[in-house]
Amino acid sequence: MELGRNLNLEDLKEQYDAIFLGVGANKSRKIGIRGEELKGVYTCGFNFDADEFKLLISSTDEEAERIIARKVVDSLSYLDRLSKKAATFDKERFKSDMIQLFKDNNLI
Repeated sequence: MELGRNLNLEDLKEQYDAIFLGVGANKSRKIGIRGEELKGVYTCGFNFDADEFKLLISSTDEEAERIIARKVVDSLSYLDRLSKKAATFDKERFKSDMIQLFKDNNLI
């Protein structure tokens, strides 16, 4: 799945209350993009152990998408630790929407 290629951000905004955009980084930090300071924007990270990383880099693009999708689903438990600032954010609905999105695209 690639934003701008087979996913349109405007369509996602119409369909979902929250959107997860995953990018690669080894730790959370501000990167100077428009909107990262907005209310409701949170960071979340996940790491690959050595075996997972070897599997990821030796995989086809399609297999890698599935591996990353599973890792994202595993990382959704991070949402339970969001501060009270996110009290109005429906975490359970977001989790189920993310899982359904990955299922709809045969990633999990």
